[in-house]
Amino acid sequence: MTTQKFGMIRHFLNDGRAVPVQTKPFTRQLTFATSHHTQKVTIGNDTGYKNVKVFPVTAKAAVYRVAIELVKGMKQPLVKRRKYRRQRRNRLI
Repeated sequence: MTTQKFGMIRHFLNDGRAVPVQTKPFTRQLTFATSHHTQKVTIGNDTGYKNVKVFPVTAKAAVYRVAIELVKGMKQPLVKRRKYRRQRRNRLI
């Protein structure tokens, strides 16, 4: 589960009860056993023409966001490649 209590996490790091995993996003792993609280998370997605966004959402806020930018103009390189391939095949005769 995510937290906004960064002071508590800083104390856990100083006491050795948590270890750093990543800096972006801010991720730390606890080294002690905790109670098994879970929260409902649903997956939201926004499929657009140029951008696709995927994000898990809880009842309060989005947990994580991923934005993927799709490639535009893919037809031109394929047409050019097809043209050159046809030229090579026709030269073999």
